[in-house]
Amino acid sequence: MKCFLPFYCYTFNDIAGLGWAQHSIQALAAREILLGIGDHTFGPQLDVTRAQFLKMLMLALELDDVNAVSTFQDVGLNDWYYSSVTAAAKLGIVQGRPDGTFGANESISREEMALMAYRAAQFAKLPVTGWGEPALFTDASGISGYALEAVQSMSGANIIQGVGKDNFAPKAHATRAQAAVIVYRLFQLM
Repeated sequence: MKCFLPFYCYTFNDIAGLGWAQHSIQALAAREILLGIGDHTFGPQLDVTRAQFLKMLMLALELDDVNAVSTFQDVGLNDWYYSSVTAAAKLGIVQGRPDGTFGANESISREEMALMAYRAAQFAKLPVTGWGEPALFTDASGISGYALEAVQSMSGANIIQGVGKDNFAPKAHATRAQAAVIVYRLFQLM
């Protein structure tokens, strides 16, 4: 069901206290870019999986490709995330694991989320570089080299922020609420 009054059609009973994420969650749900976990709940503090995040990201930026073919051993044609993961691989947004898997059901780290979002934004030609100074995270030394440019650019563009006390927590698992906010901020740049 498409919703033309986005903030009245989709409600979740567990996001009322999340002023920083509530609007993003409702807006993406109204556009059928994200779903709840059942019984009118969203599960904002639950870890977001690699497949869940990528599906939201690819739908929001309109990058899904139903003709892309999987090269990952653990991504099958009948998987609900198939078109998003295969399109992302085709576009170079994801590369997968060294063992040939994607790790669809694994929790995504904050630095992995930043990298995927950054690559997708670049492909969609969204203005995520040159906006401002990157955040000075006190734990920046813990950010993997492969994700450092993405974290810096995305924080400079105010797409991604820290988790308090000037920390980025690069290895921490991203939550569903954090993912929704990042995807919605990119969606707004389209």
